[in-house]
Formats: sequence, structure tokens, C-alpha cells
Amino acid sequence: MIYGFTVHNWKNFCPIEDSYSWDDSGGDSGDIIIVADGVTRDPRRMSVIPSLDKKNYKNFFEFYSHWLKFFWKYPGSRLKFWSNEKSPAFIAAKASCESFIYAVKKGSIKTVEYAISHVNETLKYLNVNNSDYLESDFFGSVLAGAALRLEEGQNVLSWGFIADCGVVVFDEKSEMIFRTPNETKQTGAYLKTIENFDWTKPEWRRFVRKSLRNKDVEGGYGVLTGEKSALDFVRFGEIELKPGYRFFLFSDGLEHIIFSDGAEHNKVSGSFIDVVNNENLHSLKGLCERRVRTEGTLVGCSIEDKL
Repeated sequence: MIYGFTVHNWKNFCPIEDSYSWDDSGGDSGDIIIVADGVTRDPRRMSVIPSLDKKNYKNFFEFYSHWLKFFWKYPGSRLKFWSNEKSPAFIAAKASCESFIYAVKKGSIKTVEYAISHVNETLKYLNVNNSDYLESDFFGSVLAGAALRLEEGQNVLSWGFIADCGVVVFDEKSEMIFRTPNETKQTGAYLKTIENFDWTKPEWRRFVRKSLRNKDVEGGYGVLTGEKSALDFVRFGEIELKPGYRFFLFSDGLEHIIFSDGAEHNKVSGSFIDVVNNENLHSLKGLCERRVRTEGTLVGCSIEDKL
């Protein structure tokens, strides 16, 4: 059984940037699952992003009015609830999901590796007509993708991820036996060592994109943008799953809900595992809706028996 959802904090007008998909129609490729998180691009003609620190404002009204102006101009903002406009980040995430599913079903010897490479090529094509990338950045996404297949009588999960999307596996006793690391925390740690670094300033965002993104340097990180060097940051693996096991793919927006210590360690949140054990999808989604800070996506699968 596969189930999934994206949740948003209703107090936040950030545009939708996550996407997810799965294909459980069977066949040689088995079940296919992907979660993708589009990377926020700089809005045109908006050089400065408002500060998140309320100390920089005279009062709450000034803080909120600055952010409302920002979201009003940002493409795909949920503030403009009547609009069908999609954010560039969501376009990239959705394209990533469609490309991954297609490539896994097409199949190859190393299916997940091939599929993520295919996603990167898709985003490269998407950026061909991206005339404002120097100002607003490339279309890009990070993701976690997996293919569950039957191999010599065993359920085998092949997975791949980049950056801060991830995969976590629980055994039949709801003990976590595996999780992928968050590979962006080292970037955050590095940026804290830079004096006067300010993400709200465009010159610092350009520095991060130019000097760290898809670069093999201290603080470097990966994003699928069509650049070949992005594939150096993709991680792959396989794990055998027994009946009773569960696994989840997630975007970074839910990491602090799944793990009580977020990206740092491997301690699972008690409240998360409680609702998982109750096998109540409504309660699981409700937990995520209550605690999400901006946006997050979760797709889960239970291994009931051999495929």
C-alpha cells in the first residue's frame, strides 16, 4: 500500500514547491515512488528578500506587510489563491517526478541511477528557454526516488537522493533501521562561519549559487539543474525489505517532524511513530499539518508481503 500527501502551513503564503508521484501498476520496474522539492528562485525585480527576524521591524504589522508585498509579487504564491500560476520551483519539481517515473518504467541495468540522470537532463532542457536565469537562477530541484522490486524472492528497495530529501526505513517493530543523511547541513554550518553572511541579500545568494552549488568545495551542495556536476552529489543504495517493514520518502519540510532532532541524528519522533503504528493516514497527515513550518511532503509504503 502506497500513500502520500503534501502539507502547508496556512499562515505562510510561500508558493507550492513540492511535488510527488508514484506508480504501482506493476511490471518489471515494480513500484516507483518519488518526492521532489523545487528550489526557490529569485523573483524578478525583487533584489532583497524580507528578513525573517522580527527584531528588524518596528512592529508586527511592518513585518507582515513586507512579507505580503513579497508574496504578492512572487509567482505561484498562495496569497493569490485564485490564480493558476505555478512557481518556477513547482514546475521543476513536477517535471522531476514525471521524468523519474518515465525513466524507471523505461528501465535499465541501474534503473534509479539512470532515472535521476534523466531528471537532470530534463531540467537541462527546461533551462534552455530560461532567459532570465542570470537574474533569477536556474530551474532546479532536489529529490528522493525509489523503485521497489522483487528479486530472488525478496523485496529490494533501490533508492537515490540528493541534498535534503530523504528515505527512512522502519522494521516490523517500528524500529528505524536506515535513513539517508541530510547533506545540506554541512553547507549551513559553513555559511555560519562567513562573517556578515545574509541570505536576504542578492549578492550572497549569488555567491552560494556560483561558488557552492554543484561544486566540490567546502560547503558545496548538490541541486539537479541540468549541470553535469550535480550528479556527483547524488547518492544511491539498496536495502532488502521484509514483510511488516515500512519506508517513507520525504522532503526537508517534514524532517523535524519525523526525527525529533531533525537533520542532526537518528532519533525518531515518538509522536510520528505513534501515528504510523496506528496505521491512520488521516492522523498522520494531521500531525504533519499541525507541525509543518512552511511545506513538506511524505510518501509511505507498507510491505505487506512479497510483491
